[in-house]
Amino acid sequence: YAKARVAQKVNGNLRVFASIGGAGRSQHLASLASDPQRRKILIPNLIQLCRIEQIQGIDFDWEQPQTQEEFVSYLHLLFEAGQALHKSNLLLTVALHPNQRL
Repeated sequence: YAKARVAQKVNGNLRVFASIGGAGRSQHLASLASDPQRRKILIPNLIQLCRIEQIQGIDFDWEQPQTQEEFVSYLHLLFEAGQALHKSNLLLTVALHPNQRL
């Protein structure tokens, strides 16, 4: 993180994101995405994290939802997070597996 912050000072166009999930770190995304109350708590906290850390947005990296229900829950999470982040002038990116369909 410290190196990214230094690089950002050198290159003012560099964007830094917090990544949620990723290889071996996505096991709790299903429970977060499937519960509207958890999403309502998570999303403002992500925005607060961006503000405190002065980063430009959030990257979601849940490449392998296991069921159709998880997939639909993930879409809800992305839609709600995207709306809230964009209203706060923050960015949302998504890492996709080559066979993933959103």
